[in-house]
Amino acid sequence: MIRCKFRLIEWKNSEGSKRVDGKYVPCIKTSVVFIPVAGGSPENEAFWEATPSGRIELGIVNPGAIEELKIMKEYYVDFTEVKELPDSTQG
Repeated sequence: MIRCKFRLIEWKNSEGSKRVDGKYVPCIKTSVVFIPVAGGSPENEAFWEATPSGRIELGIVNPGAIEELKIMKEYYVDFTEVKELPDSTQG
């Protein structure tokens, strides 16, 4: 597993759609942008040494998930390799 630390810097709402009962329905899509932390604490400086640049951008249509995020707050992001994929997702 690789752990990174990112700060939420941008939040933008737009029209989107999500699947409900097999149909696509209109909804609000929130686009969020995270960048690696750069300083302010020894931990942030250590993360910046390993990941000095980058960007994670997500489009979210789940209001519950959006409520958990706060602009300019920091979040850990863990990258864990998927060892085995279900047959339905393989090429």
